[in-house]
Amino acid sequence: YQGSNQGDLLFYTNGSSGVTERMRIKSDGVITTTGDFQPGADIQMADGRGISFAADAHDGGMTSELLDDYEEGTWSPQVWNNHSGGTQLGAGTAVGRYVKIGQLVHIQGYWICDGLNGASGNAYLRNLPYVSHSTNNLYGSISIGYAANFNITANTSVGGYINHNGSAAIGLTQYDTTQGISSLQASEISADGSIIFGGTYITN
Repeated sequence: YQGSNQGDLLFYTNGSSGVTERMRIKSDGVITTTGDFQPGADIQMADGRGISFAADAHDGGMTSELLDDYEEGTWSPQVWNNHSGGTQLGAGTAVGRYVKIGQLVHIQGYWICDGLNGASGNAYLRNLPYVSHSTNNLYGSISIGYAANFNITANTSVGGYINHNGSAAIGLTQYDTTQGISSLQASEISADGSIIFGGTYITN
């Protein structure tokens, strides 16, 4: 049925409540429905499109209400002695998975060293699936739930942070000073050190 608005295509059902409009394809291509939409197959979004929550109330700092991406996959953690370039430590095991929902990226991984390769200096976990958001001073936090065979002082906790402003590196740290943390040194990982870690950060 063509509606009173020229070019609209209307779909009706005839049930116990009578004839009721259920779907309308407007002349500008917008489709409206009066019931839930329950597809029997995938919904494929065009690039840059998504699910809009613009009709909902929002905070004053809102920058987007469009859920425009979902992705899951694998990645290979790497440990280096610099946030870019430098010397890569050997790895006998390097397993990682990630899930990306909109700009939110969740990672987890397990890494076991099998050689320092002469590396010295601050240790960085690299090769993240996505870089951090391109905002200055917007750091992310990483939790390290397990660290073994490190050459560090007993009862010292190991942690990490994701560098800001478009970085794909996690700075590894240790809580070993009265002021808080210091950078974990590559040589302190030891040739058979291992870590299990996870965390969430924002990308662009």
